[in-house]
Amino acid sequence: MSKRIGLTVFILAVCGSALAYGGKVLTDKLERKYFTMLDGWVQRGGQAQEYQNDVLDTCGKLILTSATLSETLTLPTIQKEEFDFRVNVCAKTTVHRVHRQAELNDQELVQEVCYDARMPVFVKLCRRSGLR
Repeated sequence: MSKRIGLTVFILAVCGSALAYGGKVLTDKLERKYFTMLDGWVQRGGQAQEYQNDVLDTCGKLILTSATLSETLTLPTIQKEEFDFRVNVCAKTTVHRVHRQAELNDQELVQEVCYDARMPVFVKLCRRSGLR
């Protein structure tokens, strides 16, 4: 009986690790896809008429992709203000690559947003924007 329990625990641990690894691979692929979409908008000159679909919508997807599981469930609903803040940071840093954003001239703000290790997606966005 204890061999069965041990074997079951081992199998669950291996499967759990595989699922976690598979989830990480999928998350990384989605993140690359969304960054590529944002890069495309920048490369096309940052057209205002494409902003809603190409920047805001993509930033929303990127933020949800980079969120923890519990955040994925709560950000768009319970934590709507936090979600909007994160999408706004994504959009501002992306737009800044083509059209300079006055808010991002504030070095204290840039330091607070771009150097927050708890938000790796912000660090990546800031690097792309030359803010870090």
